[in-house]
Amino acid sequence: MQKGLVSVLCLSMNHDQYVEQGYSSVLNQTYRNLEILYVDNNSKDKTFEIADKLFRNSGLPYKGFKRTESYGISANLNFLLKEATGEFIAVLSGDDWWENDNLKLKIDCFNSDSGYGLVYGNGYKYFELEKKQHVFYTEMQKSGFLFNDLLKGNLFFAGSVVSRYEALKEIGFFDENLPMEDWDMYLRMAEKYKIGYVHQPITYSRVTGKNLSSNIEFMDKGYEFYFKKYAKYPEIAEAKKNIKLAHAYQLARYSPGLKSLKYIIGNMQWSSGYFKQVIRCLAGMTGIRIRDSSI
Repeated sequence: MQKGLVSVLCLSMNHDQYVEQGYSSVLNQTYRNLEILYVDNNSKDKTFEIADKLFRNSGLPYKGFKRTESYGISANLNFLLKEATGEFIAVLSGDDWWENDNLKLKIDCFNSDSGYGLVYGNGYKYFELEKKQHVFYTEMQKSGFLFNDLLKGNLFFAGSVVSRYEALKEIGFFDENLPMEDWDMYLRMAEKYKIGYVHQPITYSRVTGKNLSSNIEFMDKGYEFYFKKYAKYPEIAEAKKNIKLAHAYQLARYSPGLKSLKYIIGNMQWSSGYFKQVIRCLAGMTGIRIRDSSI
């Protein structure tokens, strides 16, 4: 591995509306010791052509691949990891993007403690339909040994994570048997390594609002794999409650309707948080949007 080099793994699938913004943010990083490894997951639009041209004209080391059939995220990440030569690994989806100092601040964090296997950070969820963004962490988050904290739920913000290649290699890369790749990797990493945190909100995760309830159904099925894999840990019971409440909040806020209401009531917990989401969903169904600060 080349010391100090960041291998940026870029993944896309039918992102032609967003890919220029997302991948231009890689090229605009103030940290310049980069290589770009890109795989398009069999897009049916012009995503690959747009991104491939952008990367080829960047002057940065680059390898691009277009799949002729679709693969899972874990399989695509592992495919790119075999091509990586960097000391560090960053991942960016074609519909997300970074602030210019994202990688610099993450590498500075790694350099502050050689025991870090992974660094995560703050960022914004950008809601495409509303054209609004909301910061993910309002308070300072933890660094250090976070395995027990992570058992209670996936704490890390999508697109904000940078890992040491050798640490990823030691834990076995991504588990291709799991429907969702990230939480399991974070848990295996946190079992062996300290985790660093950068509080500045320097990454953006785009939420389109399309098929939110279907996506949550998929995620619930995926989480069942985690619950079985880590069933021996008592914290998993709390993780189940936290995930259901988070999904209730998402549905009530962004997709209020009868299907969402049925999901919320069907997974009802006797807590004020759940009752608030029922109220939010009912209000949303009548066209009234309740702000976060109001409920």
